[in-house]
Amino acid sequence: MFSRLSFPICIFLFMMSGAIGKSQASESFVWLDDSDYEPFIYNGEDNRPKGLFIEVISEIFNRLDKPLTIQLYPWKRTQSLVKSKKGDAMLTIATPERLSYLSASDPVFTFTWRLFANKKNPNKNILLKARTAADLRDFRLLSYLGNGWAEENLKNLKVTYAPKFTQALIMLVQRGSSFDGMIEHDFILKYNINRLIKEGKLNQEHSEILEEGTYPFDEVEFRFLIRKDSFYADILPAFNAALSEMRDDGTYHRIYNKYLQ
Repeated sequence: MFSRLSFPICIFLFMMSGAIGKSQASESFVWLDDSDYEPFIYNGEDNRPKGLFIEVISEIFNRLDKPLTIQLYPWKRTQSLVKSKKGDAMLTIATPERLSYLSASDPVFTFTWRLFANKKNPNKNILLKARTAADLRDFRLLSYLGNGWAEENLKNLKVTYAPKFTQALIMLVQRGSSFDGMIEHDFILKYNINRLIKEGKLNQEHSEILEEGTYPFDEVEFRFLIRKDSFYADILPAFNAALSEMRDDGTYHRIYNKYLQ
């Protein structure tokens, strides 16, 4: 069939295919993520993406010499947008459902999650000894929309899902007798209580109102999840290599430790 085309047409088609490939290759990788997960990822006062996740992933793409566009939304919407092919990737837990259409990087962050209960809650002493989801079947828990870990592990329990993480946290702190507990990464929960106090959304007395469970409830790995049908789907090996290089040369730890000060 190709031999039947005139020479000028063949040249035109060849040039067009090259132009299309060049256009696709020059397009920015679109990373969509949560707008309300400070200090890891959030919209700053200037409405620009900020946080630990932003710095680490941006450094990886700098090393890969790939253009990166970052757009943040409420977490539930982020997941919907990625699933509907409006973005290339998100950074989160690699649940079985997500892996049906996304490919996972090596672990970028590993977090220990614990149960937190309000000191004023009459069930506090029982809650703080919980080890598994089965231990919580008689209690009222809090989480937030789009929390894949909670949706997977607490699906048979009584869970109220707030629109955003910080709203769930405020509800747990201010309404200690209405809800029994919340399972969350310990660092981010404590960080955000202090942040909400500085912003005047909580009072200073709230800094000591939550108690941490005796046992680590779970350890979760956050991975960079790229759509299997993304133009950049084959970037994962290079992404993993850049991440490993950052750990070896100390860049990763310098960024991480900055958020612990």
